[in-house]
Formats: sequence, structure tokens, C-alpha cells
Amino acid sequence: MKQSAVEWLYNNLLLNPISNEDIEYNEAVFENAKEMEKLQQGYSEEEVIDLLKALQIHYGIYNERVDIDKWFEQFKNK
Repeated sequence: MKQSAVEWLYNNLLLNPISNEDIEYNEAVFENAKEMEKLQQGYSEEEVIDLLKALQIHYGIYNERVDIDKWFEQFKNK
């Protein structure tokens, strides 16, 4: 699984703590940030592409001319 921005930040904050209070503060900030991240979590690009492909197959609308990966890239860049 990819490292989230919150996890990256936490790991970097732990590299240079000045005191035990810094460590405790950083851990509290990390826990709050992880909770916020859960609330804001959306679908990843991979999940969206997999869902589109599954819907395409489920509804029998598979078309060899429609490449979901290419379509998604075009959609994403608009």
C-alpha cells in the first residue's frame, strides 16, 4: 500500500524531535491527521478504473475501441 502524505509527514517529524514533548505532540497531531484523512478519503485512480471496467463487463457494454485506461487519462486531464 502506498504511504499517505500524513504518514510521510509523521515519519519525517520523528526524525528530529527536540524533546519528549515534541514526540508526544507529533503523535497527537498524527492521530488527528489520520482521522481527518479517513473522513476525506476518496477513491483512488486504480479503484475508479477497476469499477469502470467491472461496470463495462457487467452491463455487457464492452467495446474493444473503448480503452478505459486511455479514457480515464483524458477525463482526468480536463
